[in-house]
Amino acid sequence: MTTAAAPLSAARPRVRRTHDELTAELERLRGEIERLRAGEEPAQVGQPLTTGGHLLWVLGESTAEMRLRMAAELLSASRSAHDCFEGSHTQFVRRLRQRNEQLEGRLQHAQREARRMADVSTGAGRGVALSLSWVLADHDTHLMVL
Repeated sequence: MTTAAAPLSAARPRVRRTHDELTAELERLRGEIERLRAGEEPAQVGQPLTTGGHLLWVLGESTAEMRLRMAAELLSASRSAHDCFEGSHTQFVRRLRQRNEQLEGRLQHAQREARRMADVSTGAGRGVALSLSWVLADHDTHLMVL
């Protein structure tokens, strides 16, 4: 439930102010409005908001209710974008870990095979096993650790 704003006369007791005081107050208020409206770029109705200046202008021309709703929508969209980014990042890391586990499993299998082949009495089998062991030892240092 919103209440109507009190008239300016009710905001503070009536005090007689001089012309100079009123002029100074007017200049201060104009400066404040200028500061608040700095950076605005007018946008046409139906025109997409392509710059921050357009958004500032629309916010400056909107009611308080509209500004609050737009701010809530911007925050919601920002949270959704952040969650989407984090989700993709988390999913990517999970896939990398799964792939790393698969590669480690394959590597362990190949190392077992190399040891088994090394036990073979023929020279050719032993040579293949030694070569495979050397290659596997080199690749073992390249496994990604997450």
